Amino acid sequence: MAVTATTQVLEDGPRNLVVHLTADATANNDVETANTKINVSTLSTQPDTGASCTHVSIERIQFMTQNGLNVKLYWGANTNQLALTLPGSFSDSYDFLKNGAPIVNNAGAGKTGNLLLTSENPANTAPGRYSITLWCRKSYN
Repeated sequence: MAVTATTQVLEDGPRNLVVHLTADATANNDVETANTKINVSTLSTQPDTGASCTHVSIERIQFMTQNGLNVKLYWGANTNQLALTLPGSFSDSYDFLKNGAPIVNNAGAGKTGNLLLTSENPANTAPGRYSITLWCRKSYN
């Protein structure tokens, strides 16, 4: 079986990036493993300079996970770095700017700037689903 996942770019401006992610698994044990959800090489360039986006930071997130499906977001690198964990069977929204600062890409060696997603269904009782909207700030250095 498989996971049907979609990535929809809602805004790709000079400063802001808004992305909506969804997935539906067809079987209990269907998961995603380090799938690229934001590939900075495909984002629009800075209008004034033509510079390419090198990485993003997460300013806000709204999410819903169902049927025990846990979701982990990683910063891409030689060894991917955990950015955020979203618990299974839960929905919430977090505004990291209200809490002081966005979640910045702290990946080390081999930093790609990309955001990856891994899902896991430890309960394995029903096919998992998620819906996630990310508000990100683009960086060009």
